[in-house]
Order: sequence, then structure tokens, then C-alpha cells
Amino acid sequence: MATLLKSKLVFIDSDFSVNGNGDDFALDFHPTAIQAGERQFVRMTLQEFHGYKNWYNINSTNNTLMLKVDGGAFAAVSIDPNNYETYNDIANNLADKLVAALTAAGLTYTKGAILPQANKIPASTGNRKLSITLTNGATAASAFVLQAREISGYSDVNNYNDSFAVLGGKRITAAADTSSSSFGVTIDGGTGNITITGFYPMQRSTSEHIYLRTSLVNDNLGTKSMHSLGNHNETMSGTNIFAKIPVHSEFVAYSESSSQGTGYFVDLSVRNLTHATFSLTDAKSRRLPQVADDQNTKGNMNYTFVIRVDIFAMGAGARPNELLLPEVPAPRQNAEEYLITGRADRGRIKF
Repeated sequence: MATLLKSKLVFIDSDFSVNGNGDDFALDFHPTAIQAGERQFVRMTLQEFHGYKNWYNINSTNNTLMLKVDGGAFAAVSIDPNNYETYNDIANNLADKLVAALTAAGLTYTKGAILPQANKIPASTGNRKLSITLTNGATAASAFVLQAREISGYSDVNNYNDSFAVLGGKRITAAADTSSSSFGVTIDGGTGNITITGFYPMQRSTSEHIYLRTSLVNDNLGTKSMHSLGNHNETMSGTNIFAKIPVHSEFVAYSESSSQGTGYFVDLSVRNLTHATFSLTDAKSRRLPQVADDQNTKGNMNYTFVIRVDIFAMGAGARPNELLLPEVPAPRQNAEEYLITGRADRGRIKF
């Protein structure tokens, strides 16, 4: 049983940290500011977190496909990073990029029919499945392979990307697979028109949460997919995740309403906290996508949050390697018996 001894609040602005990065930053504490004694430990609980969502829903983590035409080499096709109001806006931008790629391959195609329909809000009736028709204007393509890759062991956007989720395609998970397509692809034998269809509903974003991570050693656990790109298995391992922050349309925000600290917390293995680093990533441990390379130093990618630091005293048996002997009761004299009988050689005490 742990007993709370004292608490203090730490107010943090990531814009003014040791290394100056708003999304990956270090903090130095006064050597005696946070210190636990013998048989005590430190718990850090996230009370509040606030910041602006200053990255695009469609970005480098989810906008890239690989295209191979007529048996040639694969080339990257990327949707423009942006916030898109409708699914049709995303599909239209992809169609433009595919037309440009076919033109670069020496073929002449133009945009045809695009689904989901234009000017329909995301909540409108419909299956949200992608469909793009590319109309042939001259020589038709004989083969068309379009891959959305999420291959374990890779970190570049061409081979590890969440475009399959945005476009409702099937992810390619094997580097040796150069023939499968993530989408249904048909080439009309008469017209040469190409039709590309998705298998699942489209999405306008892929990060419903961001993750606050810390260098502080703790005993929390997480699935490996949250640490190793593309490692999809059930194995649990130690995690550097401190908290999971909801992403809203304009803000990222979290507030712990409980005064008992039952939300996101880490129990530290050190008793004297002098230094800590924090970073913000997506669920797959990728840094948040910047609109420009200097956004986290000169721009508006910074956050404020409040951590409550508690010092707890550990009860008996809290140390797993400590052997606690049973308490030996202090010797007590039987005063009542003595008062009644007295010493044997002196007889009864008279009052």
C-alpha cells in the first residue's frame, strides 16, 4: 500500500526547452526540486495538455503510393499535403497525380469519373469507396500496378506509409511483392481506359491521437507496433509512451478531471529527477509531420502541459527483493499477577 506524502505541479512550455524543438524537447530540473527518500517513489501524472493542430491531415505519413506502368520501374505518386474537406477532393488530387505520372511514362490520359461524389460532406449517404477512371487519349497502358506500402523494417515514405488507410486500399507488406496492386485495377480492352477502385471506405486523416513519449524509465507496457514500424504482433514490451492525446479539428487537448490521478501516469525508477526528455509522435512512433522543416524551431509547433508530481511512501513488502522478518513483540511484565500475589518470598502486598 502506497501513501501519498506530497504533490507539486510542473507547468511546461515546449517552446522554451533545452534543445529548442517544440515537438522533441528536454527539460532540466533543480537537483532538489523532485526528490524521493528511502522507501519512496515518484509518480508523474499528466493533468492537462493543449496545443494547436498545426499539421495537415494528409501529409508525408499517409499520402504516398508507388506506381508501375507497363513493366517499368516503380515511381512515387504523392497526394498534395493539405486538409481536404471531402473525400472527392482527395480522389481528385490523386487522379491529377496519376495523370501526370502516366504522361511522364509517355502515355496520354485525362481524368474521367471520380467517386465519392463531389460536394458531399463526409456524413452524407454513401459507401465512401474510391473510384477513379482515367480516360485514354492515344496509346493505352498494358499494365498498371498501384501499391500502398507498409513494409516492416522500412522508414521511408515510399515503403512505409498509411495511404492504404486514406484511400481504402489493401496494404502491401512484403518488399518482394512487386506485382500485387492495393486497389482493383481494370484496363478496358477497347478504350484503354483505366479504372481504379478501393476496397474499403476512405478516410480524411490517419492520426486520431498523438502520443507524448518520455525518456524516463518506467514500467508501463505497449504493443511493439507502437515502437517498431510495421511490427504487427501481440507481443507486449516496455514503452516510452506517457499519454495519448486526442486530436480535434483545430486543437490537440487533454484534461484529467480526476483529482486522484487515475489517468495517464508513469511511476519512475529514479528517486531524484534532474533531467527528462519528451517527444510527440503518431501511433507508430513517427515524428509529427511538419509543414516546413523549421516549423518545430521557428514556427508554431509547440505545446503547453501540466504534470502533477507525487511522492509516495511504500508500504511493507513494497520492495520485491527485500525479506521482511516478522515483528517481535516487546516483552511485557504481568503487573496484575504481581500486584495480587507479590513475590513468592514476600507474600501478599497489602493496601
